[in-house]
Amino acid sequence: MKLHEKFNPQAPGPPTGTVTCSGNVSSCTSTGTVLPLKKTAALVAFKEAASVHIQPHHTDRYLLSWLEARNYNVPKAVQMFLESLKWRAENGVDRILSGEYKPSEALARYYPGGQCGFDKRGNPIWIEPFGQIDIRGVMYSASLHDILMLKVFQIEKTIQTVVNKMKEHSPRVTNIEGCVLIFDMEGFGVKHLWRPSAQLFTRMCSQYERNYPQTLVRVFVIRHPSIFPIAYAVIKPFLHEETRSKIKLLGCDWKQELLEYIDADQLPVYYGGTRVDSNGDEKCSKLIGYGGKVPESMYLTDRLRLSDSVKTVTVPAGGSYRAERRVDVPGSMLRWEIQLDGLDIEFVVRRVGPVGGGSVPVDGGSVPLVSQRVSAGVVPLSGSLVCDACGLYEILFDNKYSWFRGKSLCYSLDLLPPANSV
Repeated sequence: MKLHEKFNPQAPGPPTGTVTCSGNVSSCTSTGTVLPLKKTAALVAFKEAASVHIQPHHTDRYLLSWLEARNYNVPKAVQMFLESLKWRAENGVDRILSGEYKPSEALARYYPGGQCGFDKRGNPIWIEPFGQIDIRGVMYSASLHDILMLKVFQIEKTIQTVVNKMKEHSPRVTNIEGCVLIFDMEGFGVKHLWRPSAQLFTRMCSQYERNYPQTLVRVFVIRHPSIFPIAYAVIKPFLHEETRSKIKLLGCDWKQELLEYIDADQLPVYYGGTRVDSNGDEKCSKLIGYGGKVPESMYLTDRLRLSDSVKTVTVPAGGSYRAERRVDVPGSMLRWEIQLDGLDIEFVVRRVGPVGGGSVPVDGGSVPLVSQRVSAGVVPLSGSLVCDACGLYEILFDNKYSWFRGKSLCYSLDLLPPANSV
């Protein structure tokens, strides 16, 4: 059901087998819509089951969004609704726009994105130059909870924009359905394919799907690189099927395609429109953040320990520590991140074989594929290796040149499939 499926409020009554309801996404009221009898019955049952928790601002359309998210399974929809109410109470979401919430300086300055204009149906547009995010810098300078609450703040603010927009008595805004997202992936690369960031984005997707059903109209992905399918494969399982159906990857003529949905005066010049901000900036930087490098002075402590997959080890004086990863598909990418508590240690990667046995190096004898000295520092060392051949790969932390000092470090290892296999 879409909000533009309107009915005539002057008619004597709804057709047989249907009922009218009011409201749109989230918690605002708009034109009525005609519901089939089956959906009407589900809505009535939902209201009865959750009657104690339903508030005056919970419109029929808002309640229907929970039913739609659970395919009109009333018990599951009620459970989802109640869990979301609990989440809102625990996180103070209903007060987040009152001025109580303030994002950290690092998030306010360096997390990209902003609301800019409306599409041809009156839906607000959120533009996120995601490829420009310094994901490590952001995650090193803010807690996971803080980043998630920033996204909640942005979603709630956009929903409030919908509410305010629908108060206008204009034909342009009678078809508002929700929010349109434009994800600009220019600059997206290997540096973004990092386990903690993947965990963050899956949490974001899960948080959105659990608490904001039916608020998304369409997602345009522009300037996406060849490795984008790897990232999408990670978050795809956390997206509802209907959400996935709203994602549209645009090609080289993306500017023209955007203009099919958005008037030029609503879109920044930088994205193919004619709009500039009050400073004459063609990117509309006063409305849209474009990320940037987060200064190390904003970093917090325990930065590498953002992921549950991080291992902490102590390599004894004169000894070494060995880890392995098996590669079954040529072209897979091995990624690592290492943080040393003090001094330095030798880091080596090489392929050994046969698979599953021994540590006899192959590929040119004992010549390592990677060999470098890792030193202690504020920023963890990160790197990657494309594994052109299948086999067992050895990751070695070598401390044998240090006779008197053991070395403590933490590290994470990820093995990503080739981009063309996703």
